[in-house]
Formats: sequence, structure tokens, C-alpha cells
Amino acid sequence: MIRLEGRAVIYGELWFDEEPPAHAGVDIIEYRCRPNPIPNARAETLRSLHTDLTRPPEAILAGFHGGCRYLVRRPTEVFLNEGEAPPEAPAAAENLSQDELLKQPVHVPFRPLKDPRDIKMLDPACGSMHFG
Repeated sequence: MIRLEGRAVIYGELWFDEEPPAHAGVDIIEYRCRPNPIPNARAETLRSLHTDLTRPPEAILAGFHGGCRYLVRRPTEVFLNEGEAPPEAPAAAENLSQDELLKQPVHVPFRPLKDPRDIKMLDPACGSMHFG
């Protein structure tokens, strides 16, 4: 358990399947990245994808629901290759509605892979920035 002192209370953070000690000495316990909610407790859905990458690629893709590919990569995204410039936007695009603009292609510039040894911050999938 990670103990954090707030202004008026002491918080205890528990990660994944960790259980609180018998005498935690905290006022509020926050469960982080827990795979199953605690009965009768307020919970937020974990918004991470857990995928067994040891399975064949076809089985991995079959395990995703229909909207998953949209959540990961939108159909209007066009990833540019190294040295490739995005095309000029047509002048008529200025008069489009918000809905029509969202359907227009989005050109994502090329970014080279980074050396993992240069990474300065690491954010776990649950977005807590505890490794930053």
C-alpha cells in the first residue's frame, strides 16, 4: 500500500489485486487498476486493453469488439512516411460543418522510433503518472 497524506485525510493506494493490511492506518483507500470492482463500492471502468500477445495475430484481432479498431486508430488517419509532406487542404474545406470536418482525412506526420533508454517519463495504462 502506498500512503499519501492529504490536507485532512490519509489516502492509501492499492494496485491491481493488492489487498489492504488489517490495520492500514488510512482514512480512504483507492484501488488502482483493479481487474474486478469491489461489490457495493463506487468504481470507474478501467479503460485499458489487456491482450495476450502470445496468441496468433488472427486470434488477437478476433478478440477485439467491432468498435475497438476505431478507438485505437480512426479510419480518417493517414500516417505519412519519412520525408512525405501532407497534401494541401482544399479551399472548400473552410466552409465545412463540424461533422464534415471530422470526416476529412487527418495526416499524421512521420515520427522516428525513440530509443527506450531516452524515455524520461512513463505513464501506466491507468494514467496515474506514478512512474513520472
